[in-house]
Amino acid sequence: MLSCNFTEAELSKTGSTAEGLISVGPWFAPAPAPLGNSFAEMARRSVHELAQLLTIVPDGEHLPLSALVNTAAKRGYVSLLAGDTLHAKLPVVIARLEGQQFMEIKRLSPRAADPYLSRSRFDGDMRPSLRVVS
Repeated sequence: MLSCNFTEAELSKTGSTAEGLISVGPWFAPAPAPLGNSFAEMARRSVHELAQLLTIVPDGEHLPLSALVNTAAKRGYVSLLAGDTLHAKLPVVIARLEGQQFMEIKRLSPRAADPYLSRSRFDGDMRPSLRVVS
């Protein structure tokens, strides 16, 4: 089974029934990681990104986030957030659930978000690379 949104948060409810599930997401807790999970990693990176933006733009706390990101970009900072959508560029990780831990199968470089499905085509690196096997 393949899921694009199953994370460590669901493990306590599914028990061993999800064993072997393949999921795709930006992060999975490395094994063993009793305190880590993808939610904690995203929260950590969000706080770090905001701190970086506020370092680049003094008094930036008074700006809307879009203005903060765009002002930092004008000063040479390459933000994880896209100035037009305010969505983060995230890595793509494919992992299999084994023994209540996600084991990484493949990691792809960070991709820009397309929250509004506005891209007319995929770039050459986005072509499917998985195949069905029996």
